[in-house]
Amino acid sequence: MKPWLLDRGMLVLTALVLAGAAWAAIHYLGDSYFSVSTTVLIVVLLAENWRLHKLLREHGIKPRWHKRDNEE
Repeated sequence: MKPWLLDRGMLVLTALVLAGAAWAAIHYLGDSYFSVSTTVLIVVLLAENWRLHKLLREHGIKPRWHKRDNEE
């Protein structure tokens, strides 16, 4: 089987699974879908921000809101 055909098939399968998951979330959560998804999004963004700041500190780089040594 050609590799590109398998790749496209997996891409279509992934799209169908994600579309089904989106439909199920909207269907079963109903009116509270947008508040739940917004809350989850904010929590995930805060966790990612914390992880990136930790990575900066590990490499000796100060986060953006602190005045850096070479800026005056």
